[in-house]
Amino acid sequence: MLLRMADAMHQRGPDDSGIFLDRHVGLAHTRLAVVDLGETGHQPFHSPDGRYTLVFNGEIFNAAELRKYHLPDYSFRSYSDTEVLLAMLLKFGFSAETLQKLNGFFAFAFYDKQENTLCLARDRFGVKPLFYFSNGADFAFASTLEALKQIPAFDRKAHRKDALLDFLSLQYIPREKTIFENTFKLLPGHMLTWENGSFRLDRWYTPDFREKQISYQDACSELTDLVTASVRRVLTADVPLGIFLSGGLDSAITAALAIRLGGQKLPLYSVGFSDPRYDELAYARETADFLMTQSGKKLEHRIVNVESAYALDLLRKMVRQSGEPYADASLLPFSRLCAFAKEDISVALTGDGADEFFYGYDRYRAMRLFRLARIFLPCGLLHFFVPKGRGERSFAGRAERFLRIARMSDERNRYLTIVTHDAKKYFKNLFLDELFSGGIGMPGEAPDPADSAARFDLQTYLPGDVLPKADLGSMSAGLEVRSPFLDHRVADFAFSLPADFKLSGKKRKRILSDAFKDIIPPGLASRPKRGFGVPVGEWLRGDWQAETKRLLLNLPQEIFRRDTIARLIAEHESRSADHTYLLYSLLVYALFAESES
Repeated sequence: MLLRMADAMHQRGPDDSGIFLDRHVGLAHTRLAVVDLGETGHQPFHSPDGRYTLVFNGEIFNAAELRKYHLPDYSFRSYSDTEVLLAMLLKFGFSAETLQKLNGFFAFAFYDKQENTLCLARDRFGVKPLFYFSNGADFAFASTLEALKQIPAFDRKAHRKDALLDFLSLQYIPREKTIFENTFKLLPGHMLTWENGSFRLDRWYTPDFREKQISYQDACSELTDLVTASVRRVLTADVPLGIFLSGGLDSAITAALAIRLGGQKLPLYSVGFSDPRYDELAYARETADFLMTQSGKKLEHRIVNVESAYALDLLRKMVRQSGEPYADASLLPFSRLCAFAKEDISVALTGDGADEFFYGYDRYRAMRLFRLARIFLPCGLLHFFVPKGRGERSFAGRAERFLRIARMSDERNRYLTIVTHDAKKYFKNLFLDELFSGGIGMPGEAPDPADSAARFDLQTYLPGDVLPKADLGSMSAGLEVRSPFLDHRVADFAFSLPADFKLSGKKRKRILSDAFKDIIPPGLASRPKRGFGVPVGEWLRGDWQAETKRLLLNLPQEIFRRDTIARLIAEHESRSADHTYLLYSLLVYALFAESES
């Protein structure tokens, strides 16, 4: 069984593998070698006396500092950060205080043979995945759901209907739930201790949102130092590195600093589409040209395109690897980019986390505007004069959606309507009878509605959507991705800043663009937010049309109403309505169900 679990994770760690057995406890590890490439980095890793065993996934960027200041007397056998983590646990114990000393991203298991205890921990923001299964008799954990499915007690058919509802609302399953009964995610910043057949959960990291008293100028200076130091740390590797470059601010800052600080050649990688509404290559090329001019270095800028026919095969592959429904369509170009980059490099730098920490999404600004709209605009009247049924990205579509949401009196419901794309409006006719009730939890409140929205995303969207995309896309290609913005010191500093430092009028990520204005292309910060947009709506009408109909019209009739699905498909094809988000989510769920059967 342990061998089958390890085989299910082979794509995540193609360079090495190992297994440890002790009575009723077994540990397996597959390795993507990035630091200490030799045999001394092999896992499972054991303490010198053989009492403790560690399996570790991730990177500890301050490993050298920990060795110097906390472990000067420890006799190291390797240069790996795995052994540094083991030494820290041996000296200080498995505790919140020990974990708080670590700078990096990780998921690990620490077994004490003498006490028969197993301890699991996950990094602050959920960069690395960690799933566990518990049915009262059996306990197992893994980096992937596919590995857990190899245990005899796992029931592939035992699906949670509340998780399906969440998925169709958000395009991912948030917080600790998975689609399967008895199977959970260990939440970010949490640890689990298993002993004598039972376990307990504890939280070891909690963001501190207390506002810091600091001038804007000093805040810019401190932010510059923190991000620069983080970029310097993520450049540590014994393998080739590269940079993922979009047309946006975050990747431009990452690239500019990495090129300045890196001693090795750092190629740039970008992805594009033939549909100009979704293609950012012109912006990416402009940024690349600017970086070349500024640095005086000739940089390789490599580009790959994603087309609809290839993307459907890629979607099937990613559905299998995700292990449960996950319908962020940007996974498709991202995973294609990772596979393309893996031909040259083993580590790629990204800008993940900056949007959540520095308020880069338009919806944060919208939450402020909703308050003003209700005061100054007759939203209820204007709403009826805006054309309906337009594309999601058209001006009319955006205006209609804005005014419809502005009519809501409750700020919490407004934000849930935004992030769910108003999925609730479909559910009455989509599902049979009273199968579904409840739904996702509401965002927490803060004085500024932008703060409330960002804190909600920190608990749900970042660990449930953004970071799983990065992990799935990269590890399917045997590539590691790193983002300097996910350094906890950068994040903690961002949390301490007033909302106006981050969001001012139309300017998103204000302090980030101001702090690094001298190293990014002029006008970049004022560009509209694009992200990894994907022309899925057009693909559903085009190359994907036949397969979409086949799969969606064969969804389980004990759950879904076939007549409703047929109507939604027809309306989308005729362009009388845009049902992209729901139809794509249903397509992913249908592919998931097919792969499970």
